[in-house]
Amino acid sequence: MGYDPEKIISCMFDPVTSGIIAGLEGGPRELSDLAGEAGMAQEDVLERLSYLMLHGFISRSGEGDRTTISADGEKFAAAVEGSDSFDGAVDGLATMDSYLN
Repeated sequence: MGYDPEKIISCMFDPVTSGIIAGLEGGPRELSDLAGEAGMAQEDVLERLSYLMLHGFISRSGEGDRTTISADGEKFAAAVEGSDSFDGAVDGLATMDSYLN
């Protein structure tokens, strides 16, 4: 594995990072477009994705204005399926929802 599963889940649940990841759902995207949608500099997007890139969840290709970012959906799914942290978060949200409704 080589990565901290809880840190991967933490990255996925971060509101800004999860928005960037969601932007990759349809396939690879230009870094400049992702940065514009997130309202931040390209360097800040890369910093937020750095742990995910280090462990192969996110890939970067090209340089400068031609930098493309993509996500490995299968790797994300495998990390989520094998994570007790994710199950705990889902259970906590379900419990909170039952109290609110």
